[in-house]
Amino acid sequence: MARCDGMAPKVGRATALLTLLLALVLAGAQRFDAASTLANLTQARLRLRSLAEGIETYQVTWGIYPYDGYNYAAGDGRYNYWYPPLELTTPLAFVDAASFQDPFRQSAPETLWQSRHIRYTSIESTWGTAWDALQTTAGSSVYLADARLEWGEYRLISAGPDALFGPTTPPANWPGISNYPACNLPYDPTNGLESTGDLLRSQLSPVGYLNLPQESASGGWEVYR
Repeated sequence: MARCDGMAPKVGRATALLTLLLALVLAGAQRFDAASTLANLTQARLRLRSLAEGIETYQVTWGIYPYDGYNYAAGDGRYNYWYPPLELTTPLAFVDAASFQDPFRQSAPETLWQSRHIRYTSIESTWGTAWDALQTTAGSSVYLADARLEWGEYRLISAGPDALFGPTTPPANWPGISNYPACNLPYDPTNGLESTGDLLRSQLSPVGYLNLPQESASGGWEVYR
């Protein structure tokens, strides 16, 4: 017989309570994820700035920007393609080794000793001739002038919340101000906290590109200039 005391059956009340608890747990997890992403965004920006300062100090000291591992010939693993070199930390400490770590790549498979590091590109190393003696290739690229126009002498890249490099191919990449065809799409928090795209910094811009408005790209992180 159906109950007539106006109270929901115990099973119904238990189901409703469980649904409410699950909703509260989900909401809490979402708030935790958002807080974690925001913390990593701040940490990544600070590390990009720290690396940029160390790179500039290295250049003042040695008269050249550090090698970025591009086409490293020796094959002994000391340098990796587009990563900051050990020379930034030893024998002179231009930057703390912790600044190498990309907060958004800490789950990446460690196929290289730098697999979880922030990416670094020396424009003269990759597209010029400054480090030809360490490389399998020699000579300047047709993109040297474009890359220098876009970033100056170097760029730094954190993977951003999607933990991926790029995108760098049209139509998803960034147009930039040069004819370089593979500019990484910058992360834009106005598209959602977990949006695709990278966090960048270059010699010319704290957000990576001269034609990228800092207030929209950094979500207020321009204070870390």
